[in-house]
Amino acid sequence: PTYDTPAVAIALNFFTVVLLSFLPLGQILQIANTFTIAALALSASSLMKLRISHPDMHRPYKLPIDTPIGFSLFFLPAIIISIAAVACSDGIVLFWSVLAFAAGVGMHFFFNHSRRKAQWFFLIPGFLGDLIQDQPGVATYV
Repeated sequence: PTYDTPAVAIALNFFTVVLLSFLPLGQILQIANTFTIAALALSASSLMKLRISHPDMHRPYKLPIDTPIGFSLFFLPAIIISIAAVACSDGIVLFWSVLAFAAGVGMHFFFNHSRRKAQWFFLIPGFLGDLIQDQPGVATYV
């Protein structure tokens, strides 16, 4: 791509929206809520991993209890509410959520395997360069 546009992600997003457009609005909102919850869970888990693997990294904010256990307790209410919200969803929403989660996990392992074999080339912002030291198939840009 000439402009570094994530064409694959845009195409997948388009086809997902087309598939979801055949569902009733209530179910679309439940699916959107479920994916928002999943994004929160992924963000929290990646923050926890970075706090453990890179404890000296500059962070513009601090948590009241800056330990892994304190971090877990800080996000525990959100995780409990998120699980309850997903559990209260109807069958179609749970089906789509599990399908999307399985697809995401599969793509994660596929892209990690492809990156290690240098079959795909990934561009990472320069300020993240210290997190990806000496990994094949990855380059930084400014």
